[in-house]
Amino acid sequence: MENNGPYPPAGEPGQPANTPQPGWAPDWASPGTPQRQGPAYPGGAYPGPGMPPAGPATPPPFAQPGYPQPGYGQPGYGQPGYGQPPNPGWPQGTPQQGYGGPGAPSPLKRSNTGLIIGGILGGGVLVVVIIVVVLIVIGSVATDPKADAVKKLSAAATKLSSAPGMKYHGTVASASDTLDGDFKVTAGGRTSATANWGGSKVDLLSVDDKLFVKGDTTFWSSQASYTPKWDYIDGNRWGRLASYNFTFDFKQNLSPASLAQKLRQVSKLSITSQTKTSVGGTAATKVVTYSATYYVSNDGRLLRVEGNSYPRYAVDVTQLNSGDATSDLRTGVTALRDSFDSSRTASIDKVRFGTCNTSSCTIFTKVWSTGVSTSPVPVNVFTTISSQKAKAGTHYGDCSTTGTVTSYTAIEVSCTVSGGDWPKAHGGGGSWAHSDAYTAGASSTEIQTMLDGISRE
Repeated sequence: MENNGPYPPAGEPGQPANTPQPGWAPDWASPGTPQRQGPAYPGGAYPGPGMPPAGPATPPPFAQPGYPQPGYGQPGYGQPGYGQPPNPGWPQGTPQQGYGGPGAPSPLKRSNTGLIIGGILGGGVLVVVIIVVVLIVIGSVATDPKADAVKKLSAAATKLSSAPGMKYHGTVASASDTLDGDFKVTAGGRTSATANWGGSKVDLLSVDDKLFVKGDTTFWSSQASYTPKWDYIDGNRWGRLASYNFTFDFKQNLSPASLAQKLRQVSKLSITSQTKTSVGGTAATKVVTYSATYYVSNDGRLLRVEGNSYPRYAVDVTQLNSGDATSDLRTGVTALRDSFDSSRTASIDKVRFGTCNTSSCTIFTKVWSTGVSTSPVPVNVFTTISSQKAKAGTHYGDCSTTGTVTSYTAIEVSCTVSGGDWPKAHGGGGSWAHSDAYTAGASSTEIQTMLDGISRE
């Protein structure tokens, strides 16, 4: 039959008069709605709850094929789970696989199992990532060369802080002088040394801010600018130097406690480089800082230290026990009773004979010294009797004495020549007396004070 009317044709057999187009909202009541009269249905009432009267068994020839099933963009009216009755009289089509078709299973309930498992797996991955990051950080710290160097220097500082003394071999320098040799420095900073100074071999003592050297006349004239009037300087006598002659401070730079403090002050920020090396066959780390370079063994022992700024020093390091640290000091300080002071001048005013006979002769010497305005100055006077002026000719004998100058006024001291060849001089011919003096390097009180300090080391 030809159909020229509106689609779908209204009022055709089996089709309600006002049936909506596919996708339109149906006009009938939802299930469970009370029955009502509807002019679009024969008889005016539904045959039963929720079901309109059935249409013809065979659709009219103009019936159209079923529209796309639910799941293809159309709402699945009347399908199970959608809460609407089927559209009466419309072909339902072939059931489709999946949701929305007649007889299709209800939509699966959403399960949280996958989320839980994913969360657990995701959390596990996060934990693993955190652990890996922590291990990387810990590993980087453990293998940080600067951190390892600081740790070794700290261990070396602990060993040094309790050491009674250190032995250093190498060079130390002041403004214009360099000493090359062996140095022993106690915990209190007292120092004894045997070194080469300006081409002369010398022994050195640095005790309680006092500096003493034992060297030959070449050393004293060239390095200390001190020329004695006679030969009492023969390399066997200690002489005291003024503080400005050698300004290196052993206590401040090389005492165990001071060096330990310098090591503890080294941080990662102050290290400019660190490299692997060896000192005397011992594996070591060379740690360079702005002020000094340290060579420390793997077990935390300081093997060498080099000052990078003024004053300069470069020495190998050996820890000493108490006896080794102080033995040379005690011997040297005891010998200072015959020492002289190169920074103070003693001058002779007059020499005269006293009582002389066939067995002896007494000589009086008037002497004074510079540098006594602030403290008493001990002086040592040596007298010689000879057959000629200026100590020439036959030597008849000599003697020595000491005195203390307390002002710029000269004092008179005396000594007696006896025995030897003196009886020959008294028997005839005449004789001459000659005196020389030098300022003592240390008084008996100073010497005892230094010995007491060493005993407390």
